[in-house]
Amino acid sequence: MFKKMTLPQLHITGFALVLVLFLLLWGFGVRAYTNKQADLEKDTKAKQDNGGTAEKVQAKTKELEKEKKNSKQAEADWKVYSGKYMPDLNFSEKTDLITLYQTGLVKVDGATYGLKDMPTVWGRWVESWYDAQRDKSVTRNVPTFAIGSYATDPNTISTLKSITFPDGGKPWAVSVTAKDFDSAMAHLRRFNSMEHHGVPVVSGVAISGHSPNLLLNYNLALYVIPGAEPPKQDPRIGGAAKSGGAGGGMSGMMPGMGGMSGGPSGMSGGPSGASGSGGGAGGSGGGSKAGAAE
Repeated sequence: MFKKMTLPQLHITGFALVLVLFLLLWGFGVRAYTNKQADLEKDTKAKQDNGGTAEKVQAKTKELEKEKKNSKQAEADWKVYSGKYMPDLNFSEKTDLITLYQTGLVKVDGATYGLKDMPTVWGRWVESWYDAQRDKSVTRNVPTFAIGSYATDPNTISTLKSITFPDGGKPWAVSVTAKDFDSAMAHLRRFNSMEHHGVPVVSGVAISGHSPNLLLNYNLALYVIPGAEPPKQDPRIGGAAKSGGAGGGMSGMMPGMGGMSGGPSGMSGGPSGASGSGGGAGGSGGGSKAGAAE
C-alpha cells in the first residue's frame, strides 16, 4: 500500500511549478518589461531635457536598450507558448457581442462555438482526453468534468481577461486507476500534450493501492490567457457585466502553489523556440483533439 508517494509528488511539483511560471510569464514578464521600458523612456527623456550629465544620460540609454531587448524576448516566448496552449479566441471588434456569445467566439476541432457553449465543449473534450487513454492502462473514475455555465448577458465577454476551468478558481478533483506505476507516470506526462485548451495545472498528487489497481488522485485546472483584450461592453444589450476574469480569473489556484520547489528536469521541455530554463509542457500529439499522447 502506497501513501502520498514522494517520487510522483516531486515530479508533479516540478511539472506544476513550470506551468505556473509559464502562466506568470505574461503578467510578470511581458507586462513588467513593457512597464519598465516605459518608465525608463520617461526617465531618460527627463534627464536629457533637464540637462543631465553625459554619463547619466548614457547609462540610462544603455539600460533602456537592455529593457527593450528583454521585452522583445518575453513577447517572443509568449507567442511560442500561447500558440501551443491557448485556444483560438475571436476578440475582433468587428464581431458583435451577441454573435460571440451565441456562435462565434472559439474554434475547436474545426467547429466554432459561442461563450455559452464553452463549458459543455470543454467538459466533453477533457472527458474524451481521459477516455482516449483506456488502451494505455488508465481509466478515469470521475463520471464527468462539470463546468458551471456563464451568465446569459453577452457583455460577460468584456470581462474575459482570463478564464479558469472548471470555474470559480476551484480545480477538478480527479481520480484515475492505472495498471502500474509506469502507466501512472506516463498518464501524468501526457498533460504536456493538452494543447489549445489552456495550460493544465496539476497539484496534490497522491498514489495508493497496488498493481494492477493503482489509484492516482490529483487536482486539475485549465488556465486560458487571451492573446488580446476582450471587446468592450455594449450598453445596448443585457445588464452591466462585472469586471474580472471569468470563472474566477487567475486567482483561484495560484496561492496554493507558492511553496513548490523544482522537480526533475525531464518534466519540463516546452515548445521549441522559447527561451529560459522553464520550458513548460512540451510533448507531441494533442493538438486540438483529445487523443492521448504516446
